[in-house]
Amino acid sequence: ETALVSQTPERQASTPFPGGVLVFSVLAFAAFLLFECWCFRKAKGVCASIRENELVTKAQDKLKMLNESSYWLDLPLYGGLGGTVLGFLIISIPKLEFLMVGGRVVAYMSTLLGIGATWWIQKKVVSPYKTKLMEQMAQEKKAHE
Repeated sequence: ETALVSQTPERQASTPFPGGVLVFSVLAFAAFLLFECWCFRKAKGVCASIRENELVTKAQDKLKMLNESSYWLDLPLYGGLGGTVLGFLIISIPKLEFLMVGGRVVAYMSTLLGIGATWWIQKKVVSPYKTKLMEQMAQEKKAHE
């Protein structure tokens, strides 16, 4: 009921920032989208630095390094969870009542972007590289026999 009341034209006109819900939602979406794109580039960079590391030659060691770098690869998920918390904080602040719908949009959108970006990184960056490392490990094992 509060969300419906806060969206009436009279109520919105009395807010310090009319039309703020749409602007806030668009800006929040853009910020989280940029963050998720940065995370994707960072994940690709982490995989590339492991792949190009000349000091580590064994596939098993590179796989271990990749597993130890999982916090970088899961960063979009953490960002999405942070956006969810931020959205619900916005909803709970009485002075920002006019952003109640915008807060929900931020909460749900950041969660979806975080889950989607994490899945995309795992599917397009990490899994193919892990598969390649597993194949190299099998070849290294055959070479040692």
